[in-house]
Amino acid sequence: WGCKYWATRDLRDLNYRYQSHAANYDLAPRVKDKISFIHPSENRMVHGFFTEICPTLLDDHPHWNHLFWRHPCPDMEWQRYEEETNIDFPAHGLPNLTALLRDIGFSHIYDLHSNNVGFMDDGRFVCIDFGQMTLKDEA
Repeated sequence: WGCKYWATRDLRDLNYRYQSHAANYDLAPRVKDKISFIHPSENRMVHGFFTEICPTLLDDHPHWNHLFWRHPCPDMEWQRYEEETNIDFPAHGLPNLTALLRDIGFSHIYDLHSNNVGFMDDGRFVCIDFGQMTLKDEA
């Protein structure tokens, strides 16, 4: 488990709510307790929560990075990359992750790139950054 943190409680609470919602559908890492603390290197109060850690695509596969900056990534691009790299993408890759997030109420899904998505130990492809998204009941 690791800790994600923000400058304000409101931002922390918003991201906690969004990630918790997505985690209920296995589309994000699980979250645990909220915390507030003085960050040792920043010497200021920050507000965070504990979350499962998963490697991002950039962590594991730097040569894929440019593929994920376009949104949405066409299925043809995924197929071409699978053929060129001989690597199988997860059954629900980035295009499907975007659709699944929409299905559970998210909109404004414009920031899914290689640092904002990752793989869980069980192979699930998940979103790890909900910063620009909104949920239908808040739009």
